Amino acid sequence: MTKFSESFVTRKLINDARNGGKESFKKLLQNKKLIMASLVWAEENGDLDFILELAKENIYVDLQYKILRVAKKYGHEEIVDSVLKRAGTDVNLVDEDGKSLLMLLASENHEEMVGKFLKVAQKEVLNLVDKSGCTALMHACLNGRAEVAKILLEDDRVDVGNMNSNYLTAQDIAQIFNERGKNFAMQEVAELIRERVFCKRKVSNNFIATNHEEKKTNPLNSLSLLEASEKGELNIVKSILQEGIENVNSREGRSGSTALMKAIKNCKIEVVEMLLHFSADVNLQDTSGTTALMKAIKINNKQARARSAIVNLILNVDGVDLGLKNNDNKTAYDIALDAKRENPKIQNVVELIEKCIGKQKKGVAPSILVATEVLSESPSSLEKSPSSVTSLSSLRSSSPPKGVEGKSSQGGSRN
Repeated sequence: MTKFSESFVTRKLINDARNGGKESFKKLLQNKKLIMASLVWAEENGDLDFILELAKENIYVDLQYKILRVAKKYGHEEIVDSVLKRAGTDVNLVDEDGKSLLMLLASENHEEMVGKFLKVAQKEVLNLVDKSGCTALMHACLNGRAEVAKILLEDDRVDVGNMNSNYLTAQDIAQIFNERGKNFAMQEVAELIRERVFCKRKVSNNFIATNHEEKKTNPLNSLSLLEASEKGELNIVKSILQEGIENVNSREGRSGSTALMKAIKNCKIEVVEMLLHFSADVNLQDTSGTTALMKAIKINNKQARARSAIVNLILNVDGVDLGLKNNDNKTAYDIALDAKRENPKIQNVVELIEKCIGKQKKGVAPSILVATEVLSESPSSLEKSPSSVTSLSSLRSSSPPKGVEGKSSQGGSRN
């Protein structure tokens, strides 16, 4: 068929569909190019009735987006309402990249459309994620659409705790966008998300910060998972994870550090245990390529006992990857050997890693090493507090905290 005859057939099919031909309309809906051609034709000729008929059908998301723009241009509210209602109730209505209509709207300055969408949309649609793990709120933040993000945040059904494939939350993205472009509107968005997290939090000692006075009275209540892990606030860490307020693999925007890395850096052994119970991913790397194990190896001799205990905990996580390299092209074992040259006291850590390497080569799953291997440092190097000894033994015998039964000890789950 020549281009001329093909164009003639296309025009005839579109004309028949526009004039009420049911069979022609069905054929048209089966071909994206034909829908687009008919949509362009209808727009040029001001045929809003035909566009309304298209809006009622379950067609491609990008074409729905175009229909909305045409409807807005002509001020046709019925078309707008029809498209939004359909897209707002169908979780399967996404494009090849997994993007929903709300994501497309959130990426641009369509504040009014987003507001209307929220009124008709189901919660599941509002929190859909695309193939990169991004939600509509994240798309708004990625594109610097602060006003759109604020509108989304006004709806309590919009989840602020999701993480994308790079383990970044909407708050992280907003903060990074602000740091790079000095966009103070996005800084405000980051703070609004943070407020949402705090207002949702239910700490086990029965205080909830919902206003500035309560935050002043209970300053710990305003801690994020990263901050609580760094400070060793075990109850807050536990509450955040059990309530599903933040993902266990939350990252710090600039450094890429995880809560697990923060806890390790400050030798908060009980927090490390708690994070591992909630399936913290030990194989994540920060911007320098450093893993949790590498962080543990770098703990100084004053905390030698904690260093050995934490290294042991990490090595006994199923799936721990000892082949990962940092930006200096060194593995955790390389780092331990380098440290041993200047610090003989780290020999215990080197041996623990070597045993784990040996077991992995034999295909044997890691198991908890005996306490004498972990705590064989001299008494002078031990921590003053005995709580870590108790917590290590309890980790071996106790069941995971509520809400993590059945989870593997390795993962990057998204709450």
